[in-house]
Amino acid sequence: MNRVSPSAIIKFVNSDTCTRIRYDSGTIVMEGKTPLCVPPRFEWDERVEKFRAPATDRRTILDYLAECSEPVEDASSLAKPLKLKLRARYTPHPYQKEAYRAWVESGRRGTVILPTGAGKTFVALGAIANVGRSALMVAPTIDLMSQWYSLLVDSFGIEVGILGGGHHELRELTVTTYDSAFIHAADYGNRFDLIVFDEVHHLPSPKSQQIPLMSTALFRLGLTATYERQDGAHALLDYLIGPVVYRLGVKDLKGEYLSDYDTVRIRAQLTEDEAARYAANAAQYFAFVRKSGMKPFGSGWGEFIKMTAYDEDARKALLAKQEMKRIVVGSRRKLEILDS
Repeated sequence: MNRVSPSAIIKFVNSDTCTRIRYDSGTIVMEGKTPLCVPPRFEWDERVEKFRAPATDRRTILDYLAECSEPVEDASSLAKPLKLKLRARYTPHPYQKEAYRAWVESGRRGTVILPTGAGKTFVALGAIANVGRSALMVAPTIDLMSQWYSLLVDSFGIEVGILGGGHHELRELTVTTYDSAFIHAADYGNRFDLIVFDEVHHLPSPKSQQIPLMSTALFRLGLTATYERQDGAHALLDYLIGPVVYRLGVKDLKGEYLSDYDTVRIRAQLTEDEAARYAANAAQYFAFVRKSGMKPFGSGWGEFIKMTAYDEDARKALLAKQEMKRIVVGSRRKLEILDS
């Protein structure tokens, strides 16, 4: 159902005679008058003697109550209007327009699958401008978060918040990483009405899926070039984000929009200085791993990220890990090979 629109997502009425829903640490709690037809996903919470549902079901709840003609006060979101004008830098390709339209026509929920280099960013920018309410852009790494930050500032000409990489500044348009969004999911889950996930195939992991589950965002967009996962967990994205609304592969765009290419793996050795710095940072990082017993993968990585908020050794270990990645990614010989 697509009844919810950006211009009419909150309906306030007398809470003495209606149902009221509010946000509570990643969930929605029902207060006031209990409706004759309790929306799906609500379960009775004996601790507070109220009905409670995952925050992600806010849209379903509002649609269901509207279908039942039940008056409702929606106090579950702190999102605000966000007037944006997209600065046109180039003319989008026809398939980019089609992908954007497909997302809008699907109720502003769902995933767009396009090959790497095909311009998925246009769809994200269009979605943010279209919804016109507080929006969160989630990227898998600090480097990609920084790229999105620069793109959003350049595209909309406004101040953009950053949550992650040592920054903790929320604005109506904010960029973050999967790790930081997970850490703050319960606290900030009701701050945004649009949430965009870059590389959305990462989302179904046990840790990352808590981000959309704890979010009241009515509108959701996933972007990826590789949707299917070997573990089959991509099936969860239908519930967390919405269905696949548009898909094109490399073969569909090769020649006219994407250059033909071959994949060639070339090994590049670190310089002596890079190797020494890498070894020093690796020693610091793995010393912490051994000392703490932390497992640097899966749910263990999420626990490690949480530790960095209060443990100085954990913070130093994280910085060492990030420096290891920077050394490898920015290796001088790798850049020399690319330039040759």
